[in-house]
Amino acid sequence: MNHEAGRWLDIIGSLLREPLTDFPHDRLLRQLITTFAAGSGCWTYRTPGGSLGGMKLHPGFSRAAWLTFVDGRLHEHPLVRWFSVTGQSAAWTVARVPACLVDRRYGEWRERTESFGLRHQMAVPIFYGPAAMAVFVVARQDEDFTDGDVHLAHRLQPLLTGVARQARVLARLAPESSAAGRQADVTLTGRETAVLALTAHGLTAVAVSHRLGVSPRTVHKHLEHIYAKLRTRDRLSAVLKAGRLGLLPDADRTEY
Repeated sequence: MNHEAGRWLDIIGSLLREPLTDFPHDRLLRQLITTFAAGSGCWTYRTPGGSLGGMKLHPGFSRAAWLTFVDGRLHEHPLVRWFSVTGQSAAWTVARVPACLVDRRYGEWRERTESFGLRHQMAVPIFYGPAAMAVFVVARQDEDFTDGDVHLAHRLQPLLTGVARQARVLARLAPESSAAGRQADVTLTGRETAVLALTAHGLTAVAVSHRLGVSPRTVHKHLEHIYAKLRTRDRLSAVLKAGRLGLLPDADRTEY
């Protein structure tokens, strides 16, 4: 544990020395997966309008199948119920959630998570509230997370929160003229803006296609063009960057 804690101090120290205006969730998620010997993990940011997230998947994991399964059912998950009911925000695992808080429908969840190799899960919130949340989740199939794992996650939370806070503050302090210049360099079409706005509300590509009356393939093509224009690699980064550049309506902008 001491070795891992030292490694994390080096990583966080390096990040805090950088002029971060984007929360490096992808880099931090990769390190969390390594630290806890997890097979996969995700970063999720939820606003009152929906949720966004990125996943690091183990071989054979179908991201599309997983998103289809959880769409509209996230409230059934034991960790979501635990944080919502208790108001706590410390790192926690599914196995530590009392039986009285486990939704009776979780049996199907458990079967599905095991089929995806996600039997054991641990959530590491950056913040958690009734209107919004930002949380890392790591998962593995064989051995559950130990008390030592949870203790280490508790120690990491203030460091992760510090990086997130710095990125948010520096993004807000960026000169408006610089932001205006960056916005002038990026132009989204009306359809690209619509796709990104719906994505910001947590809709999947399939849901966006239904809303706009186009095929899922067309939605993915729009997203590819958006990523290229914004120089991002995933939905979350694209929405956050577009929000900072003023390319989305105010209601669709996020803090990170």
